[in-house]
Amino acid sequence: MNQFTVLVKKELIQLVREIKLVWFPLVFIFLGITQPVVSYYMPSILEMLGGGQV
Repeated sequence: MNQFTVLVKKELIQLVREIKLVWFPLVFIFLGITQPVVSYYMPSILEMLGGGQV
């Protein structure tokens, strides 16, 4: 179990150094917020782009 804690600590330090701990959640929050809007407008977008049926 000691090796596991060492690896977790190393990964967390790397996440903090590369600022992934901040921007990773922000990207997924943004995608989660915009997904309903994109789903609502997707038929209009597809119709304007290629005239495809939904």
